[in-house]
Amino acid sequence: MWHEDVVGITNQNKPSTAEEVLAEGKVAESRTTAEDRLYSLEKHLQRRPDVAEKYCQVMEANKAKGYVRKMEPGEIDDSPSRYLPHFPVVRE
Repeated sequence: MWHEDVVGITNQNKPSTAEEVLAEGKVAESRTTAEDRLYSLEKHLQRRPDVAEKYCQVMEANKAKGYVRKMEPGEIDDSPSRYLPHFPVVRE
């Protein structure tokens, strides 16, 4: 008579569909790629202190404009999250 999802009951043990498995794999892969890019950026900025200083200036300007902000510990959880990548432009 009633579908379980209509009354808020969900089956957490329900097997994932092929599409869900594919999507989960892409999310995991993109997270790994994002982490690799972060580590690469950190290494680059360590090798180039002049660029690192300009990079920090760009990020501080974006923070002052309200484009970016530091997340508070209470805002961070272990559930799947989405964060937009940043692309500061540093002109040498």
